Amino acid sequence: MQSPLFTGTPFIGARDTFARNLKTHLMASEALGASSLTIPRVLAVMPHRHSYLMAAVPRSFGALLSSLQSGEFPTSLATVLAPGLSLFHSFSHSYTEAPEYYDRGFVEYKLNLQFDAAAKMLGDRELQYLSDFVRDFRTHRECVVHGDLNSRNILYNPIDGALAVIDFEQSYVGAPEFDIAYILSELVICGAVEGVTTDSVSKSGRSFLENYIASAELSRSDAREMEMKLTILTAVQVLYRIEGPTRSVWTGHLDDESRANLTTTVTKWITENPKIFSAVV
Repeated sequence: MQSPLFTGTPFIGARDTFARNLKTHLMASEALGASSLTIPRVLAVMPHRHSYLMAAVPRSFGALLSSLQSGEFPTSLATVLAPGLSLFHSFSHSYTEAPEYYDRGFVEYKLNLQFDAAAKMLGDRELQYLSDFVRDFRTHRECVVHGDLNSRNILYNPIDGALAVIDFEQSYVGAPEFDIAYILSELVICGAVEGVTTDSVSKSGRSFLENYIASAELSRSDAREMEMKLTILTAVQVLYRIEGPTRSVWTGHLDDESRANLTTTVTKWITENPKIFSAVV
């Protein structure tokens, strides 16, 4: 069965990317002004250059990626990032009709890029299940999402656990689970590092999800639906990081056997949907 997902690369103008990036950055700053999660302040805007200048973070901050790949799970992911992300998503509800987010071609491309990478690694049964899921998921327009909430766009201070989020240029109107799956997928990949236990990965992911759900004040049924979506999306994100164009960044530190075992494990999640990070009692 051939993948029906990928549609090619659209043209994305610098002006549109700049407008979307700035719009979301300013919105996030407003939403999280009283939060422990830092959004660097915008200092100057240069529309003629399609760019803006933001305040620097202290030198003690670095990309979260190196900490995760060494098997470290900062508790501030759950205590700071999860509620901050929930607050950002909730605050953005009134922005979903903003003209900066009208480019659905970009959204389709972004979703298809990740789903297609995963689809290449699936059998017919898993691919059909994923295709059905994607058709429904791409219609969701619940909030503005960061769109690229990976550990290179999350800055971490190991001294005090502080976190900052940057780079909003891939933001779009979609479903909150898309952002959350970025975090959970990287935790899953960390579980493939020697010396890191599956229990510690599950515990960290569950703690993150519990704090997000509590902050968002989701009902029990909505929380269960979110967990179902997240299991599939997390599997897709992991497969994308194994097979996609930037795989050397995300899984290049793993040996072939670890990547193969990880692929087998998360592929089963697409049809079996186990409660890997269940936060609903």
